[in-house]
Amino acid sequence: ADLAMIPIDNSLAGRVAETLTTAGWTSVEPGNYTSAQPQTSAVYYASADLAPAAQAVAETLGIATVQELGEVSSITVVLRSDFAE
Repeated sequence: ADLAMIPIDNSLAGRVAETLTTAGWTSVEPGNYTSAQPQTSAVYYASADLAPAAQAVAETLGIATVQELGEVSSITVVLRSDFAE
């Protein structure tokens, strides 16, 4: 699945993208999340068929919130200040 990474800062996004790439994910790229910002880090997925992959991404990164959100394309990781590497 394609992943969009939304960084707190670019160096963090790069490190997290590397973590996901090392874990076998492809098409990982940083971007800017322009929708309402969640209070905590989250993994969003566009449709129910992506839920298992989104859950696996969340587990890889230690992110608890995984939610379907039709306005994202594929899987989107939103990193907030609570994110711990």
